[in-house]
Amino acid sequence: MKMIFVGRNKEITTILNALERGENIVLTGKFGIGRTSLVRHISRGVQNHWRFIFADFSKTAKAICSESLAQLSLGQKDIQDLTFRLLRSKLTNLNIVGSRQLVLVMDNIAKISAQKINLVRNLNLHKQFRFIAITEQFLKNNELDRLRGCLLPSVYMRLSYLTRNESIELAQRLYQLNARKPAQRDIELLVTSTHGYPLGIQRYFQSIPK
Repeated sequence: MKMIFVGRNKEITTILNALERGENIVLTGKFGIGRTSLVRHISRGVQNHWRFIFADFSKTAKAICSESLAQLSLGQKDIQDLTFRLLRSKLTNLNIVGSRQLVLVMDNIAKISAQKINLVRNLNLHKQFRFIAITEQFLKNNELDRLRGCLLPSVYMRLSYLTRNESIELAQRLYQLNARKPAQRDIELLVTSTHGYPLGIQRYFQSIPK
């Protein structure tokens, strides 16, 4: 099913203002609440000013460096046989032509090793990137504190549920996408039962027989 994004205007403003101030963002929240969707939505709206690189932090530090460099069009063929140290050095000492500031989005942070912490610290010290760290709610507090410490200056955000109006808009658009015309009461009942949880609303439509 096509993902639909609604609302989050306050959060969008907070993130963009932080980036403009030269600050990093640590974003957490419940699974399915829309953290990655929010960041991808922002990235599409600011392509002329910022260049977002998405890295899967559930992978090894070497894979993170390799995939990030590949997204920067530095050639997967040229980097696939390099050691972690050489990959880290390439990522730390980028020479990118262009005026767009780079934003490294660190997604799927459920745990973070000392090697990854050192990678983030090195990258932040060299000021090649702004960072958005998307963490899981169950990330251990001591690991979260270490991550936040090496991303200073940073803003910490916990993404909450959609407002009622945002939930209604999401439900209406999903009904339209599925070519259905529900009664307003049905929309209100769906929104009430899912408590503003985006994934809960999406799952309802995934369960509808085609």
